[in-house]
Amino acid sequence: MGNCFGSSKSTDTEMGNAQSRGNSQASSYVSGLGKSKGSEKRSKKSLWSSESDNGLPTDIFADDIPTDKAKKIKIDPSQIDFGFKRQFHEEYEVTKLLGKGAFASAYQVTPRENSRFYGRYDLAVKVISKSSLKTVQDVRWLKQEIDIMRLVGGSINMVHVYECYESKNHVYLLMELCSGGNLFEKISKGDPYTEKMAAVLMGDILRVAEQCHSRNIIHRDIKPENFLFGNKLMGAPLKMTDFGLADYCKPTARLTEISGTPYYIAPEVIRQSYSLKADVWSCGVVLYVLLTGKTPFHREDDRKHSYKVVFRRILEEPIDFSKDPWPNISEDAKDLCGKLLCKNAAKRLTAAEALEHPWIQQGMVHSKEAEGTKNPKVTALVQRLQLFGTYSKFKQVALYRIAKELATPEVQEVKAQWDKMNFGNVEKMGTIRLLDGLELEGFTVGEAEGSDLLKAIDVYGKGGVSFEDYAAAIVDWREITKDNGYYHLCRQVFDEFDADKDGFITRKDLQEELPGSFTDKEVKKMIAEADTKGSGKIDFKDFVYFIQEKLGSADMFDKRLSSRYRNSFPKRTNSFLKKLNLGGNAPSSAGSSKNSMPATPKEGEDFNKSLRRDEEIADVQAFKEF
Repeated sequence: MGNCFGSSKSTDTEMGNAQSRGNSQASSYVSGLGKSKGSEKRSKKSLWSSESDNGLPTDIFADDIPTDKAKKIKIDPSQIDFGFKRQFHEEYEVTKLLGKGAFASAYQVTPRENSRFYGRYDLAVKVISKSSLKTVQDVRWLKQEIDIMRLVGGSINMVHVYECYESKNHVYLLMELCSGGNLFEKISKGDPYTEKMAAVLMGDILRVAEQCHSRNIIHRDIKPENFLFGNKLMGAPLKMTDFGLADYCKPTARLTEISGTPYYIAPEVIRQSYSLKADVWSCGVVLYVLLTGKTPFHREDDRKHSYKVVFRRILEEPIDFSKDPWPNISEDAKDLCGKLLCKNAAKRLTAAEALEHPWIQQGMVHSKEAEGTKNPKVTALVQRLQLFGTYSKFKQVALYRIAKELATPEVQEVKAQWDKMNFGNVEKMGTIRLLDGLELEGFTVGEAEGSDLLKAIDVYGKGGVSFEDYAAAIVDWREITKDNGYYHLCRQVFDEFDADKDGFITRKDLQEELPGSFTDKEVKKMIAEADTKGSGKIDFKDFVYFIQEKLGSADMFDKRLSSRYRNSFPKRTNSFLKKLNLGGNAPSSAGSSKNSMPATPKEGEDFNKSLRRDEEIADVQAFKEF
């Protein structure tokens, strides 16, 4: 098995290590292995109101503990309880060490029969020693890292966190295994990427940066080491990892802590007043590395100097596009690189603006040609599934309930598409069927990714995707809002949430109406997402705005068109397309057979039962759906 956290080389000379929350040996499987964290001071109350007998706060995650105070409160590891499940070793067998750092290790794991992931072969665990968490703030930073990874986890170009476990001495993060190594390893092994290849990869990197920024998250450590290839095949998808330095940051906020990897740090970070565009500068450094093989401010004698010398170069030296190999690089590539590495953050492009740059758009030509005259709603299918997966459960349930009652031409169009994909005509699609349906529509998604998509859009946790789930994710809600009956449906769904009929949706209402169980803090966050007045409750005007305006853009997600990814994943052995002789990967067949689609309802009934049975026992060594 190759690197999926990765056996990374020392990169002190060329790349530098991440600073601010501790240094660590880099790893390319899932996430950083040794970073303790450092974060920005935020405005909080000056004291907490509740303490235990020994002077420690009773809730170390309480918002009213100021950061500077939390950094000083020492904590015994035996006191740390995240509330995670505690039966990791009962559900997983550790099979191989993948990487080891100062405070954490990474292992490949095999699920046992009692695990819900039994049969999955692509799992890793990051094991963090609780003894490395010295203060209350260390504990809160780790919790924040996990929360952020879950928040952006609806994207299939983010390394996925599946479950969190803990024991007396350790925290276990069950994560997606990416066996293709990291981007820096690929660059180090040979010549820099061609412009076409670099443009495609930069599109991927800018998209995930924009996904973070759209959720008011700043990554603060964008560099080639933190982008992993999903597998060893040529053209494997690129995935962002390591949110150990990530923080919440609204567009108008200013952070002051110097945080990141020195060669990738933006000028304003050194000046200690920065926001989301600091990530865009880092993207510019990555582009420079892709095209030249080195960072713009690296010098051969850097080992003799402190990072302060590098920082001075970043602050004062211009980017020199006259030296080799830049004369041989296109003007469009130089233009984008210069605009990403603009020292004035106010004039620097945003990630979204960079994605519209001609050089990035040229790199997407193969995708546009593949789309041809297809309906844009069809080509955005996987993008919309991912976007829906990033919504809170409150938003998902609200859209699901509205979609369930819709009878517009838009929904009829989506139903026709669903019927085409749902060739077995089942009530709900499992992972195998979803993958097959996407393949029929010209998309290629990995098995694990398909499973993640399914779980993310399965609103009520039924173990499969129903038409209502699918419609809520796929319909163009901006078009739906133009329908005459839309506001009536909003009122109807609002009244369903407003259980006590007091004209507001409260935390108690959400606890009663949402599927699954949520902590009071989680529900409070969902309320805050729609509460424009800060009252702790949602009126109808808030609700409509929440549904109608805060939809986000699907364009920031990967389309996963087969034109790019057809050969990027191992061939599936559990496809029903082959059984039915459908789709591009199925063998051609003339005439009918026992595997042809049934002609009569009775045969259809039996056939569907057979498909469901086959789906349940599909090759467990390759994959077993939820």
